[in-house]
Amino acid sequence: MTQKYQRWYTIRWRNLASLFLALSGIIISISGIVLFIAPPGRYAHAVDWRILGLDKGQWEAAHTMFSFVAVIFAIIHVVINWKSLVNYLWKRTKQAYRLKRELTISIALILIIGVGTVMAWPPFSTVMDWGEALSDAWESSYSTVIIDEHDSLLVDETDLADVDDFVIETDGGWGRYTIADICVQQNVTVEDALVRLASYNIDADEEARIRTLADSNGYEPSEIVDIIQGWLLGTTEDSD
Repeated sequence: MTQKYQRWYTIRWRNLASLFLALSGIIISISGIVLFIAPPGRYAHAVDWRILGLDKGQWEAAHTMFSFVAVIFAIIHVVINWKSLVNYLWKRTKQAYRLKRELTISIALILIIGVGTVMAWPPFSTVMDWGEALSDAWESSYSTVIIDEHDSLLVDETDLADVDDFVIETDGGWGRYTIADICVQQNVTVEDALVRLASYNIDADEEARIRTLADSNGYEPSEIVDIIQGWLLGTTEDSD
């Protein structure tokens, strides 16, 4: 009887670490996919966006915490298996010449994916643009109702008839457009747009996406559009 209870209360740390890493890897993958397609935070908060009962903030918290704890368990796993790991690596080092082709390909793939992602080269930038388009698509049926210079909320298009005395911006979801797209929509020349952006120390070309410029320069997408139109930040155009 004692041995039976001993089995229950004895923790096999090697097995625990391996199982936790496997299960947390699944959770991190799922939460990563959810956050990849999730809408912008303002929209998610305004419409109480949820998947599987969790809002965006809860998905972000789960993704962060499981990633953080997984790193801890990964360290535990390495410490527990240090001797076996060193022996394995030592044997593999002796046989490295047999894996030269595979090792070279692996290193090359890591460098290509890493550099390509950072430099926004296709097809890596295409994947990010796809995720951005999915996120922005959530806002396509919504409009921004500006209450004052600091506060705003999102309402469904069907509710706009009940809103009076507000400045309404019906072209939400700026992030998915390029500078050239905005220039066509707002009747602004690309040259003027680039000069105005440069005055705010924003280096861009006509094919740059609004979301990318906003994230890399600390602005909201709508503020980038305001700059392109020549408006001073913090002001809105008077409605007719």
